[in-house]
Amino acid sequence: MVLSCASVLLSERLTMSVDVWLIQVSPEQLATFEEQPAILLAFVEDMGESYATAPVEEKIDKPIERTLYIGEFARFLLADLKPIHSPFEPIHRAFMFPSHTFNGVGYEYGGIGFHTADEVKSLYESLNGFPQASLQALFESRLATLREVDSEADFEHLRTFFQRIHLAGVERMDIGEAVRQYQQVCFERLVTFFKQASQQGNAVLLIVR
Repeated sequence: MVLSCASVLLSERLTMSVDVWLIQVSPEQLATFEEQPAILLAFVEDMGESYATAPVEEKIDKPIERTLYIGEFARFLLADLKPIHSPFEPIHRAFMFPSHTFNGVGYEYGGIGFHTADEVKSLYESLNGFPQASLQALFESRLATLREVDSEADFEHLRTFFQRIHLAGVERMDIGEAVRQYQQVCFERLVTFFKQASQQGNAVLLIVR
């Protein structure tokens, strides 16, 4: 079967585009990275090699410990790329716009930034109190954008992806509902990650690869 251009674009959003990693580090580690950029770059390189060949579903299914993977499709669903001062600012700041960047440190086509331990606590409080109505409004906006680009047939390619990541009952869902549940799961994982980091007094690296 020949895939349409929209299907190819959808597949790329699922598996091939820009990814984001959030990694918890202690304040002491963060201070070391600021003082010695070479150690930071080696740390990022090691992380990249560990996951470079892993299937996307394996990275998404990974239990939240000290790392959280956010793939391109989840990034698309949770970020509207409007200016930082928007109703979705806590989500944007959490995994799109780091509070700080490392001076003189770049990485290929991506970047490395961080949130301090105090900023992590503040972000967790904002994410934990984020209105579900606002998340629903963001979902409706994202779904409308998808429907402008992809046909109903193209949406069906999402079912295979959702089944691979164990989204329960997806074969019986309206595809729009399946996308909404995926967005909800990704958001809840983001909140859980920042909760854990906050409770442990950790800072968070934000790495775009």
